[in-house]
Amino acid sequence: WSLFIALVAPPSVTMLSVVFFVIFTCFVLTPPNVITFDDIYDNNFLSVICAFFSPTRLFIETMVVSDFKCLRSQTGYTVDDDAVNFPEGKDSFTLAGLGMNDLSVTKMSCSGWYWNILPALMVGLTVRFAAFGVINTFNRSKQAKTPFLEELQKEKGCNKLLQLTGLYVFILLGLIVFTCWTILRK
Repeated sequence: WSLFIALVAPPSVTMLSVVFFVIFTCFVLTPPNVITFDDIYDNNFLSVICAFFSPTRLFIETMVVSDFKCLRSQTGYTVDDDAVNFPEGKDSFTLAGLGMNDLSVTKMSCSGWYWNILPALMVGLTVRFAAFGVINTFNRSKQAKTPFLEELQKEKGCNKLLQLTGLYVFILLGLIVFTCWTILRK
């Protein structure tokens, strides 16, 4: 997100703006400070917003679930296959609201929990691809380029530029849709 903030904030306060953005979004959008994991999993829109804007939301859940998946079944986080009378939805992961989209979260494993890795990678890729377009569209005079609207009005380059812009928008929308799917998938 610092790529976007650098375009809006003056250079003298860019670093301070980035630090404030990260601290604010991490505090507000990362559980358990203001919202909980239950709030995130109950609301798809909130889940997408938290994943896109809070740098730590996916990583904190990954670390917590990875640690708790390694505990024995007596702790209530993991459930053995032979626990036929264990009430569904009463395991500690469900009660804490952790790993709710992963149906196999209660299987004991000490090799880590990687469900949130794909959403984290896709969010990073999507934000960087969006920043690429914004940087190449705005403040072009500072990059020794003609303004974007002026470039569109030229006779020669208009067709190629429109095709490239259309391709960029198509890819960006595809990335956004795929990233949202990775965040919400079960």
